[in-house]
Amino acid sequence: MRAHSAIFIAMFAIAGVLPGKSQGQRLTQANVFYNQALAFENSHDYDRAIKNFDQVLSLNPNDAKAYAGRALAFLKKRDYNKAIRDCDRALQLDPSIVSALEIRGVVYTYEGNYDQALQNYNSVLNLNPTNVNSLSGRGNIYRLKHDYTSAIRDLNQALQLNPRYTDTFYNRGLAYR
Repeated sequence: MRAHSAIFIAMFAIAGVLPGKSQGQRLTQANVFYNQALAFENSHDYDRAIKNFDQVLSLNPNDAKAYAGRALAFLKKRDYNKAIRDCDRALQLDPSIVSALEIRGVVYTYEGNYDQALQNYNSVLNLNPTNVNSLSGRGNIYRLKHDYTSAIRDLNQALQLNPRYTDTFYNRGLAYR
């Protein structure tokens, strides 16, 4: 634990940021925590990612990206209520934050709330009609709702955009059954 504290202190010293400094320095400090949170998330250490996102939000409570990042960590931990809460807050701060819409779509899919999942994926696709994750997610929802024609259309479009998306191949195969 002490080694991690020393690393964080060293990072703040390198960045020239210490607690109690100006707003600009607080934002720099928040960026350090944000990048650490992403690193922990990428290494599947979701508890530490959440703690770092908490630090970001204590320094900058209006950081929509931090709420969306923490929501992803909560999703990975299967804490769906907290994931939805953070997505909602991120979208209050920035209605066009695609990652929050996508995460809500995934949570609603896992919970079996297909209509709300579909609404979130449609919102993303209204902002970006070639968003592969949302095309694939919406295609999966259509498959789960037994609308196989729409499912295959979306899943084919997602595969045209990203032919290496293995989950999409799997869901398309299920839609053809």
